[in-house]
Amino acid sequence: MLLIVVVDTLVDTSRQDMNVMGHSIAGAVTANAR
Repeated sequence: MLLIVVVDTLVDTSRQDMNVMGHSIAGAVTANAR
């Protein structure tokens, strides 16, 4: 049961990291477009 919680937390964290990177890339592209 604990393993599921740990895996879920890791997946959640990596998903947040991907979102942050995606926003950073989108922001850089938008800044370059201007």
